[in-house]
Amino acid sequence: MKRATPCTLADVARHAGVAISTASIALRNDLRLPIETRQRIKKAARQLKYRPDPVLAALVTRRLHRSGRQSFANVAAVIDDRWRQIARREWMEKFLNGMRRICGELGYHLDELYMQSDLGGSHGANRVLHTRGIRGLALLPMPAHPFDLTLDWNEFAVVAVGNLQTPHRFHRVGSDAFASMQIACDQLVAHGYRRIGLVHTLEIERRLRYEWLGAMAKEAYLEDKRFEVIPPHLPEVLEEKAFRRWVEKYRPEALISNDDRPYHWLAAIGARIPRDMGYVSLNREVTPRPDTSGIAQHLDIMGENAAELLHTMLSRGETGIPRHAKEVLVYPHWVDGKTIRRQKSVAMP
Repeated sequence: MKRATPCTLADVARHAGVAISTASIALRNDLRLPIETRQRIKKAARQLKYRPDPVLAALVTRRLHRSGRQSFANVAAVIDDRWRQIARREWMEKFLNGMRRICGELGYHLDELYMQSDLGGSHGANRVLHTRGIRGLALLPMPAHPFDLTLDWNEFAVVAVGNLQTPHRFHRVGSDAFASMQIACDQLVAHGYRRIGLVHTLEIERRLRYEWLGAMAKEAYLEDKRFEVIPPHLPEVLEEKAFRRWVEKYRPEALISNDDRPYHWLAAIGARIPRDMGYVSLNREVTPRPDTSGIAQHLDIMGENAAELLHTMLSRGETGIPRHAKEVLVYPHWVDGKTIRRQKSVAMP
């Protein structure tokens, strides 16, 4: 039986009564075309059951990159202005470096826009983005709620970074937080620690869908318990006095945290690391101490993934809120440091 010839872009253009180049940019939802023209061409593509050729799209991208031309559109990293008030933002720069690298390879220009000062919050943001020719958005995490940005999402390819709590569910890139805690616990157990505590703010856990807390809590339900899970210290506001009381009450052998302050507070009460207590960072890449034992989340690779996902969406003309959102997670890895030591194994009661 003879197989039907696949529909081509030329077929779509002919059906819609436009040039092939017009059909091509319309299917990428390019704002240079009137919305009525884009809708007519997209309708023709649906009627003919047109599917873009990924190999051809890749060849076009390579040709544009070699010629020095921009690929399809500008993309932007959208940043919450409240990050300006936080001194240490190394995580953001590492992520943006990854985005810049891939955007440069693919021929995109990356803008870094602040939600309030550059986009005006929910007022006039569409106009600003259209004026800059921006078609793809990477929405970076926020230091706190609420998410204050309203756009005509159908005009943009959107990727959320981390566990951004927005009214809509977009495609997402992030680190595998559950695996991070699993790796940290595995390493502490291997080094002989048997009383392990988790310390940081509850807001951090909310942002990570409680994956760190969940990965540790599951240890209490294992048939062969590997260590004693100390009640975690997860206040709304992390304060030194309350932290000291928690340490005195539960006497942990090792701490796991995404916050640097507990490290300094232990030193202030005379606890020597790692002689008296072990310490593991869940985000070692941004800790100020290069000798810290902990987890590398690969923030730069997350940035690369965000840029690559936006490119794929723009190449296919995928914009708006997806019907089925997908996640791209980067698997973390352990980095040896000097903040944990091998202890004698203590039998569990």
